[in-house]
Amino acid sequence: SVSDVKGVGQVILVGGSTRIPRIEKIVRLLLQNAEIKNTIDVETVVALGAAIQANSKPPFTEHPDASTLSSLEPPLVPVIANGVSTPVAIGIHFTYDWQIQQNNQTNFGIVIPKGKEIPCFAEKNFWFPQDNGEAVIRIFQGDSNDAEKNDEVGPLVLDGIARNKQHCQLKIQMYLSANGELKVRATNMGWLKYDWKFTTLDIFQTRRSSHFLVHRSDPEYLNTFGSQLKTNPVLADQHTRESMTDLAKVYYQEKMDPLVSSLEFVSEKTFNEIHEKALEEAILELRKAFPLTSELIESTLSDLVSLFRKYSQMNNRKKNKHSRNAIGIDLGTSYSYQAFVGQNGMEFISNQVNALNTPTCVNIDDDGEITFGFTAQSKGINIPENFIFDIKRMLGRHIQNPQISQLKRFWPFRIADVQGSIYINLHGKKYRPEELMALYVKHLIRNASEFLNEDVINAVVTIPTYFTPTQRHLTKEAFHDAGINVLRLLNEPTAAALAYIDGIPEGTNKTCLLFDLGGGTFDLAILEVTGPTQVKIKAIDGDPFLGGSDFDTDLVKYCIQEFEKKYKVRLQDKANYATNLLRLKKQCEKVKKNLTITNIETVSLDAVYENLNLVVRVDRGTFEKLIEDKLMKCMAIVNRIVEDVKIDEVVLVGGSSRIPRVKTLLKQKFGDIISSERFSTNEVVVRGAALLAARIQNNDTSFCIEELDKKIII
Repeated sequence: SVSDVKGVGQVILVGGSTRIPRIEKIVRLLLQNAEIKNTIDVETVVALGAAIQANSKPPFTEHPDASTLSSLEPPLVPVIANGVSTPVAIGIHFTYDWQIQQNNQTNFGIVIPKGKEIPCFAEKNFWFPQDNGEAVIRIFQGDSNDAEKNDEVGPLVLDGIARNKQHCQLKIQMYLSANGELKVRATNMGWLKYDWKFTTLDIFQTRRSSHFLVHRSDPEYLNTFGSQLKTNPVLADQHTRESMTDLAKVYYQEKMDPLVSSLEFVSEKTFNEIHEKALEEAILELRKAFPLTSELIESTLSDLVSLFRKYSQMNNRKKNKHSRNAIGIDLGTSYSYQAFVGQNGMEFISNQVNALNTPTCVNIDDDGEITFGFTAQSKGINIPENFIFDIKRMLGRHIQNPQISQLKRFWPFRIADVQGSIYINLHGKKYRPEELMALYVKHLIRNASEFLNEDVINAVVTIPTYFTPTQRHLTKEAFHDAGINVLRLLNEPTAAALAYIDGIPEGTNKTCLLFDLGGGTFDLAILEVTGPTQVKIKAIDGDPFLGGSDFDTDLVKYCIQEFEKKYKVRLQDKANYATNLLRLKKQCEKVKKNLTITNIETVSLDAVYENLNLVVRVDRGTFEKLIEDKLMKCMAIVNRIVEDVKIDEVVLVGGSSRIPRVKTLLKQKFGDIISSERFSTNEVVVRGAALLAARIQNNDTSFCIEELDKKIII
């Protein structure tokens, strides 16, 4: 390979994702003198090549000799893999049966998962045997659950372990830089002071470097790229700065989060000292991933100092000893709930209209007034384009995500594509979903503070299991912006499991399927329950775009079809279509809920098309037929997760799990083992969050929940 990008004359784009404008832009920036060839159908070009290969004379060779390679023109150019996602997982190899059992019956312990954007950082704790005071950690990359079927990257040997210890728990951290270096460090968590052992490995030069489809960037090229950054303002664009800031935050927050998450006030001197050290280490680590200029360092430091101010404000609020109620928050797709454990047990926080649920939506008027929840819904009927919902579904997602493409057909508000990110256009201003989520969270916290008559500063927040690291980070940031110390981001099935085991008899020993069909997501978990303080989550599955809101949409489409068929008109032709769509969706949500206890309901809206009224009678059977394909999808996921597992009890969670057809399908599958409702299915998740918040606050260590291969609560 060579480092002279001028040697590349043409770049041929292959694969559907190369249509993404940002990818082509990056290629053009890196290879400015090359012609971008995209006239071939990028999705069929591989098949075309196979056809040519089958008829070519003489045939091409996949393994040319050195002389053939040296004559290739133009030569391969090394690139930096910044913005590329890991196409395979990176992890460690287990050799003992007890390790494999702890790791979901696989001998590949994943540290960096597949699909994580490079550069990236991850850490995990594993139990290891020691031999003569050493633990040998073999590192692999690949798709297989069997580590030995993957590619071995290299070893790391941790020595100095006490020989009288048969096993030790290791903390393993991995950092994959943009130039292909995998930095691994490990330490024995049993040591009073961590003594880290390091190794640096080259991911891009393992046996199957085609995993990453890039070549390692050599130092000469990195220096060239660094000089280009200094002279080429286009290369040092907003995307580059954002990537660096995000990575710097990972390291900075790694040091600062333990302070922020503490229930106690940290002295200003200690807080500032750790802040300065965290800044220094963040920039040090950043240098390993990016060629930095003084301007880029200054910009990144400015962003981190802004984060420090936010953290400092949160720490200072802990001086108020009267703020002692840690609350649980179920941040739902459609509705959110808040609760806490008080002197009289579990208490739910009601809002201004005395309801326990608050719609997860925001309305911003032309004059800038911002409202939330039921008030926002009411205002949205009049001016739909000011009314934003599905915020949780937009969070951290690419605008070309197929599900987003489906959802936006029913959004009355306008969105914009900014380098692949979703922005909401309102009154000449662009809002990111996380900005709107932060505004909504502040509303929830104000409401909780008024209800409790005290300053709320600590919370456990529930999130879907499938949330990516980016989505988790954005959620946490929204709460930090509201001045909330997030004690823990808790997966929703784990929260439901906590609520389920609370109060069950000692000696209980059963395997349960937790079936959570909420407003916007579908989650499954297999629980191994061994008492009121012990539960293992053995498996999780689900669908991030399947829930009650989708059932509402199916009913909306049915009502529109019935109306248009009857009157031979198109509702979409009217100027007030967006308003009618919101009114109709609200009606359909109400009808959906009523059909869980009645057999026939009527959807009724006046003057939807001039003087024509929409009146559609819907019986339960019709509604269930409309959503049958989605329910079958739910059951397919159920079949996938349970396989040969014997289920003793099915626990229902989420409002849509009340639908009679759902219960019928589950009874057909498992028999009469659906648990009786000890509390409302809508309240299960927030109960679990509130229980954990109280236990963290009270330093309660009497229980343990294991989620997949890690103990998360002890």
